[in-house]
Amino acid sequence: MQAPPPSVAQETPQFAEQNRQRERQGKDDAHEAVLALALRGKLLEDLRRASREEEAEHTFVANGLK
Repeated sequence: MQAPPPSVAQETPQFAEQNRQRERQGKDDAHEAVLALALRGKLLEDLRRASREEEAEHTFVANGLK
């Protein structure tokens, strides 16, 4: 009689470690994605601010205020 294959409740230590590594990698990937989105948002904010400042400077120059 053959032994049944290991169930989830009877997983091997190697299988359990592989699952933990995959879970950690998934969390790391998600964290990197959040950081990338935050950085992108910050860069867009900086570009908009620089654009507004440059536009304001051109307006001052055009109006002879500088």
